[in-house]
Amino acid sequence: LISRRSIAARLDDEAFWAGLTRLGDFGISNNVLVKFMNNGVMGRLEDKAFWSGLARLGELGIVGDGLVKFMSDGVAKRLEDKAFWAGLTRLDKFGISGYELVVFMNGSVAARLDNDDFMDGLSSLCSELSPLATVELLKNNGGLASRLTPAYARSILSITRHLDAHGFEGAKRLKTLIGSSPLAGKVPELEALLLAADRADKIEAILQSFRGNGKKKRAMAANLV
Repeated sequence: LISRRSIAARLDDEAFWAGLTRLGDFGISNNVLVKFMNNGVMGRLEDKAFWSGLARLGELGIVGDGLVKFMSDGVAKRLEDKAFWAGLTRLDKFGISGYELVVFMNGSVAARLDNDDFMDGLSSLCSELSPLATVELLKNNGGLASRLTPAYARSILSITRHLDAHGFEGAKRLKTLIGSSPLAGKVPELEALLLAADRADKIEAILQSFRGNGKKKRAMAANLV
């Protein structure tokens, strides 16, 4: 949060107050303003590029508390990056915008918005799983997002189809299986293991075997070859 000393230094600054008023146009006021404001933001209240970036995010449905969440984790510094905006435009075409875009965006995603392999893999997932299911699968999971390519997406879709066909919620069960663990680097091996199970009870036994804390999942990942 912004320091009291920094605030005190600008209490007589008309541009500072004009900036705070203008933030209200983006749904940023009261408690949301407190969360949004920091020394970096305060220093950009007279920056045309900053305001232009907020306006473009507003066009994507990102305002208020959603804007606060979106602007964290290395995202804010890319507001003047053309590749970043081109990536957001592609995400919008995939059906990822507004709330879904806010919860989807993190450092791993922001860093790969100009990576064609990532975007092609993401397009495949959105087309088959739906944009919402894709966001739910990848959000808060840098291990999955950082590895996403067309081939990686094919393995994910192969697993989810197989699980769906046997009465499981494929994307949800796969996310639970992997968690935030090194198993994200073993998706092809998990694909081979799960597809070899041809009955629901066998699949359930495999899924149950991966239940546990991070330490257990790391050990399971190390044993997958």
